[in-house]
Amino acid sequence: MSKMTIKVRESKKSEAAGDSPQKIYRIKSLSTDVYEDDWEDGEGEHVNYWSGSDVLGRKMYKEFSSLGDILRMLNDEYLYIWKDADNIKNWAIFDDPDLKDEIRFDCETMVDVDNNVANESDIESWRKGKKKLFNAHSVLYVTAEYTTYASAAELTEDAKKIGLNTI
Repeated sequence: MSKMTIKVRESKKSEAAGDSPQKIYRIKSLSTDVYEDDWEDGEGEHVNYWSGSDVLGRKMYKEFSSLGDILRMLNDEYLYIWKDADNIKNWAIFDDPDLKDEIRFDCETMVDVDNNVANESDIESWRKGKKKLFNAHSVLYVTAEYTTYASAAELTEDAKKIGLNTI
């Protein structure tokens, strides 16, 4: 078996980060339930559901460097809830003392039959019973972990353990 040779050099990220821990955020789960809503009777029949992985695919499982990065990705990728930038402000932290290693965010958005965010005119017509609207309730769970970046010396040792030479 021949040995491979690699050249190891410090990356800018490694030099900047050193051994200080970095926080990595991940989406643990994301889903949306849609209910018919009536001004007088409130939330009614459950009419639709989708999960974040149905919509986002592999993007759902990537690492993010901040909660803001997650929200920006969702702004670009996660259906109607994010078409209106003001809806980012609709997300609220759901205070659940039973959650140990994750945080929960909830978002309620009024939408029309085509899943477009309801505007003031739509809501006024809905209040008068002239338009059907729906409540889209999204739940996002996020986890975070700390990691450290390996130095070039550590990477070199790892390379040697699997039979690589360094130059």
